[in-house]
Amino acid sequence: MFEVLSFLNELEDSDISYFLGTGDERQVISGTVIIQEGIHPDSIYFVLEGLVGVSASSVDGRQLTTLGPGELIGEMSFLEDRPASATITAVENSLILALPRHKLVEKLSEDCAFAARVYKSFASIACRRLRESVSSLGEQL
Repeated sequence: MFEVLSFLNELEDSDISYFLGTGDERQVISGTVIIQEGIHPDSIYFVLEGLVGVSASSVDGRQLTTLGPGELIGEMSFLEDRPASATITAVENSLILALPRHKLVEKLSEDCAFAARVYKSFASIACRRLRESVSSLGEQL
């Protein structure tokens, strides 16, 4: 399972162990909404197996992309402390790891070094996704 979370290369093994030990594995059936646009999610999620789709009302509810194993979802809402900007739905039966928001907030406030690594990791994810979006837009023009 550590390989699945390897995209979090800013984190130490103990950080990943925290996520795995604190999070709750959930089987999600295809078609299940994991995060609803406009609603504040109570967890962040790691996709362990399967695929989830990202859709938004700003593009008539169309699916913008799919995310698979190793991807993090709900981090934007967590970072901004705002409702979700997109709906995340299981495209196929999937296994996700749900990390309750309140537990992560508590850990971040208790451990500054952990917080620095997590925030840097989240920033790296956001940067990668933005670069991929810009690249995709460039291909469409």
